[in-house]
Amino acid sequence: YSKQTAQKLIAHARDLEIEILPEIEFPAHALTTTIIYPQLRDAADVGTEVSVQGYHRNSVNPALAETWQMFNEICREVADLFPFAHLHIGGDELPPDTWAGSPAVDDLKRQNGLSTHQDVQGYCMERMAGELRKIGVTPCAWEEAALGCNGGIANGAMLFAWTAQGPGLDAARRGHDVVMCPAQHTYLDMAHTADGDDWGASWAANFGLAETLDWDPVPIDEPHLETRIR
Repeated sequence: YSKQTAQKLIAHARDLEIEILPEIEFPAHALTTTIIYPQLRDAADVGTEVSVQGYHRNSVNPALAETWQMFNEICREVADLFPFAHLHIGGDELPPDTWAGSPAVDDLKRQNGLSTHQDVQGYCMERMAGELRKIGVTPCAWEEAALGCNGGIANGAMLFAWTAQGPGLDAARRGHDVVMCPAQHTYLDMAHTADGDDWGASWAANFGLAETLDWDPVPIDEPHLETRIR
């Protein structure tokens, strides 16, 4: 979208009393970014990570200064454009072998006491979320952003639970505000039945509208979580 198009959408949403939450894909789901800006990947990386959708090498490298310069600028520009003062920074579906062949990330791990790809992503999420807080923006991310040995995103981030209800409950118990949107209940592009002629996807589940409307995202035995769960 151009900035002009975004501004038209924001104005229309305002008339409908709706806020628009923009999302920036980081560090994975960034294939287009890495093609346009190859300097955001370690040139010495011999890894062969593939996303669940089949895309090769679609994550930016957090051990490079260029990555942080680029994404900090993007975040500031997008946050300035959208008045909601919330910015979603992605964090989902990181391939398990991401950065396994990157010497730069190996150094980053040693310097910061990190071991796994989720530890590195947790470092990414916490650092990016901290930058957003500095400019008065609430960081938002998918549920995976809370993973990693360092506790993940922190910074009072709002998390979106999409794979199941459980990760959202765990995040709420740890003090995060949570948007409960598990695909098994809230992804309206899922087919209502398993009938091959029924329109829709089926990778998460098959369910009808009533199963969405009747679903309670807050367990009956944990009513105190109502203040955290949207």
